[in-house]
Amino acid sequence: MDFKYEYEVQKNKREACTQLKEAIKVVIQKHYRCIQLFETLNSVVRPVMLVAVVASCLNLAISGAWAIILMQINKAEALKMFFGYWMAAISLIVTCIPSQFLSNASDDLLVKIYSIKWRNYPPKVRSMIVLLMTRGQKPFELTGGPTIVLNFETCSKILKSTLSMIATFRSIYD
Repeated sequence: MDFKYEYEVQKNKREACTQLKEAIKVVIQKHYRCIQLFETLNSVVRPVMLVAVVASCLNLAISGAWAIILMQINKAEALKMFFGYWMAAISLIVTCIPSQFLSNASDDLLVKIYSIKWRNYPPKVRSMIVLLMTRGQKPFELTGGPTIVLNFETCSKILKSTLSMIATFRSIYD
């Protein structure tokens, strides 16, 4: 957008500014529609994601504990429990991927908006760009329930906690 704007300014400054304002208005409208779509999606998916995360956590804890218990009794059953543990871990990761992609995309949008030469534009255009940057500071993140932000950080915390629980259970059980 910067190069095209600079070229248009050389031709006709007023027309270039008008075209840029119109282009930014379209971007703001699209961004607003994306925000509305995201809020709708998050409100619909939030309870489902909460159930999925809680079910994965329970499955991780139960299958890990049973694998430890069955390790001395029946190694084939213990192996099945470890397989169940890893399937629950994969399901948790798959649950967190869409939210992580949304968060990354919103961060990329903010960086791209900030990296244009917005300080060189007319005041009205600058205020519109600052509005976009302000809206872009709150990342899009799907949540499970009201508080669990679904991203790779949350996923790794859950996996670390369950592995820690399994290690503790193993040291107590042996």
